[in-house]
Amino acid sequence: MERYSLNEIEASARKAARGAGMSWGLAEEAGKATRWLAARGLPNVCLLLSLLKTNDGKAYNELRPQSLDLDIWNTPNGPLCPVISGSALNDLADRLLDRHEIILESVISPALILPILGRAAKAIGKGFSVSWFSVSGGAVKVIIAPDVLYLEQGTINDLGTEQAERVSVSGILSDLSNLRAEKSGTIIERVVQGVPLSSEDWADLQAFAARTYVPATEESRLKGAGAGLSDND
Repeated sequence: MERYSLNEIEASARKAARGAGMSWGLAEEAGKATRWLAARGLPNVCLLLSLLKTNDGKAYNELRPQSLDLDIWNTPNGPLCPVISGSALNDLADRLLDRHEIILESVISPALILPILGRAAKAIGKGFSVSWFSVSGGAVKVIIAPDVLYLEQGTINDLGTEQAERVSVSGILSDLSNLRAEKSGTIIERVVQGVPLSSEDWADLQAFAARTYVPATEESRLKGAGAGLSDND
C-alpha cells in the first residue's frame, strides 16, 4: 500500500472520470466526491473504479434517470450513475426538504452520492437521510447534516458496496444541532493523513486518466510551447 495526498486523489480521480467518458462537469464532481470520501477514511477510489469499469463506453442517456419529475428514478436498462443522480438530487434539494422521498432503483457505488448531498446540506443548513440495501443484502442508513456524517445502520465497510438495488433519499426538517450528542452510532470524522491505496487501484486509476492524454504528433509539437523540432539552447 502506498499513501497519496488528497490533492493527488482528487486530480487523478477527475482525470480518470474524464478518461472514462464523463463530461468535464461530472468528472469534476467525481473527483471531489472521491476526495470527500477519502478524507473521511471511507471507501473511495475503489468505488470510483467500480463505477468507471461498469459504465465504460456507455452513453450519458443510458446512465441518467429517465424523468426527474417522478419520485422513482431508473434507467431504461442498467444501473444509475451516482454522480449524475447525486448532481440531480443536489438540484432538487428543496423537493427533498418538502417532505419528499426519492427512490433510485439500482445504483452503482451508491456511497458516491453522499459527498454531493453533504455539500448541499452545508449550503442550505439542512440534512438528508440516505439508505439502501446492497445486492448482497446488507442494510445501510446514513444521516448527512451540515457539519457531521452519521452512520446509523451498517458499517464503514458496507459503504463500499458496489451496487445497491434501491437507494432512498429524503430531507430532514428536524433540528440536527445535537446529532453528535444524541446518536449512539458511528460519527464519521474527517481525517487528514495520507490515503492508502493498493498499487492495483492506483494503476487502474492512471490507466483511465491516460486516455485524456493526446499522443504527440509532429504538427502538435510545432504548434506547442517550446522549441518544437529545433534546439535553441
